[in-house]
Amino acid sequence: MMTCACLFSRSKEIVEVCKKLGDFHVQLKIYDALPGLVRVDFFKDFSFIFLDAEFLDYETDSDKVDKTLVSFGETPVIVLSKKSSVYLGIEYCRKGFRGFIEFPCSVSFLFRRTQKILQGICPEDCDEDETDLCRAVNSFDSFLGESEVVKRMKVDLLRFAATEFPLFLYGETGTGKNLLASAIWKHSLRKEKQFLWENLGAIPENLASSTLFGTTAGSYTDARNYPGLFEAADHGTVFLDEIESASLDVQKGLLCISEKMECKRVGTHKTYKPDVRIISACNVNLRQLVEEKKFREDLFYRLTILPVRVPTLRERLSDIPILVDFFLKKLNKGISQNAIEMLMSYTWPGNVRELYSCIRRASVLCDGSKIEMSDIRSNLNKDYEPSPELCRGLEARPAALEKTFSMYVASPSERAARARTPFQKSSISGLPVTEKKPIF
Repeated sequence: MMTCACLFSRSKEIVEVCKKLGDFHVQLKIYDALPGLVRVDFFKDFSFIFLDAEFLDYETDSDKVDKTLVSFGETPVIVLSKKSSVYLGIEYCRKGFRGFIEFPCSVSFLFRRTQKILQGICPEDCDEDETDLCRAVNSFDSFLGESEVVKRMKVDLLRFAATEFPLFLYGETGTGKNLLASAIWKHSLRKEKQFLWENLGAIPENLASSTLFGTTAGSYTDARNYPGLFEAADHGTVFLDEIESASLDVQKGLLCISEKMECKRVGTHKTYKPDVRIISACNVNLRQLVEEKKFREDLFYRLTILPVRVPTLRERLSDIPILVDFFLKKLNKGISQNAIEMLMSYTWPGNVRELYSCIRRASVLCDGSKIEMSDIRSNLNKDYEPSPELCRGLEARPAALEKTFSMYVASPSERAARARTPFQKSSISGLPVTEKKPIF
């Protein structure tokens, strides 16, 4: 049975998310202006109304709130706002609106929160930890994984993404730090502005300063007026990968930007003030480099205000069937349960990048449409043997492994016969979530 509702909004972001409520059997009518002189019973056929807060302007005209609410009659009205304000949410509810939902959010979170509001359950009555967890998992669903360590990381990222402080990602190579930085930017306040990144380990030392800070004509032979990375990303986000590769001279410039938001092009004393947010990443122990005097201690504390550790693949082995399922869809192959067991008993020093390479090689070597254990064995790094602890763990959980295998991995024909729907059950509170678009 379809639920009828309407939305008043001119925001493209809000409209696009609300349109997806059709997958939850909500028939939505969308208007880009408030109703004029219409009969109150015009809205009686709607179960609820979504109203963009931009039409209310509560802070400058609170009387407008009362007039708007009266025009909707007794139909419950839920305010949607891109401004995160607990104060405004409380005031709207006091005025008579049924509830208040902050954007950005996923369609599954919007649907679930709307249900709670209409049932009379206030946000304060919800489990705060559960709410944060659901929002995080659905906001960062592009990062494949449903293990506890990944869920907790996503909760931190959701909180950090909404701030303006420098964010520091650290973890082993192949864990997905660079693509995760892009996901953080997409959920930040600067998502409408530039996102520029640079791998400091790939820039020659003599070009690093000019690449990051820009050059002035005549500063050296053939030099031109050229804006650096920070100047080009003004009002946006800069991602610096392999920050440990920065020379001490470059670190001085980065310190000025992180401390004063001020830097100057090579060959001039004139400074400019770029307005950027810095996300940095490294795959080594940066604190050890500080102790060895290879990295400035003052810059270290400036860049690591919000540190996030990206977990290794061996810490989230339960996510391997999910990752493998995505890889195999692209390769149009299947995989046997024995092969999955072998993958889950390996230590993966190269993390997800090594797993992807292994699956691609095995897909070429396998004789049929399904990858077998023999195809996997020949592709594993011989320097790393399966962990005995992991092997014992696998023997103790055959039922769980069988369930995971049947959920995520099958041959192409089996997948076609299963005909999955676009919405699957989440492992968190039975929430329906959209089909994941992987980040790896």
